[in-house]
Amino acid sequence: MNEYGLSFPIIVEEITNNSGNLVSTPAKPGLQDSIESSIRIILAYQIGRRNFLSSFGSILESLVGAPNAGISRNAVSVFVTKVVEDWERRITVNETEVDQTDEYITIAITGFIKEIRQKFNYQILV
Repeated sequence: MNEYGLSFPIIVEEITNNSGNLVSTPAKPGLQDSIESSIRIILAYQIGRRNFLSSFGSILESLVGAPNAGISRNAVSVFVTKVVEDWERRITVNETEVDQTDEYITIAITGFIKEIRQKFNYQILV
């Protein structure tokens, strides 16, 4: 593993070890991949489900079924911005855009990775 740990879902890659044998090992994510994985985990966990850290997670699942109206999209946007800023401290969130259809919600997060001073763009379907 590198300094960013493992990503979720775990991706396996094949590499050649020192003996010349091909072995499977978990892929080592870069900073961007690590942040994206962290955001997926934050949004997927329901608040109260994590032992010893019951405030971790989100209520996004309960917001997904809300009517397709501007107020619902605004609520999701404000909520996602807050929960990502609370739990993923490696980025600053500048904007969260939400687009909702009858089938899914698209959340686009734009921000800034503090460590490397680089723009961050991430989109997730819920």
